[in-house]
Amino acid sequence: MVLWPAAQMRLLPAPVLVSDAKSGVRCRWTLIARDHAAFIVEQQDIGHTLPEIAAMVAARWGLHDKVPLKTDAPKAEPGSNDAP
Repeated sequence: MVLWPAAQMRLLPAPVLVSDAKSGVRCRWTLIARDHAAFIVEQQDIGHTLPEIAAMVAARWGLHDKVPLKTDAPKAEPGSNDAP
């Protein structure tokens, strides 16, 4: 089962960025992310939908450490030079 949509719904904690200064920056999931993933799969097996599970995760672990939603990303203002 793919859990990436779960990360986009703020169900998983944000990964930790790690750099060894040789091979670039990598993302590493924390051990608590494994607990989150197991909980998500368990709740899906019971029959809960992802929005229902999102509410359960927020109540159980909070939202302070979750992956930000794509809509949370700052947007460049029209005419600025920061646009890609």
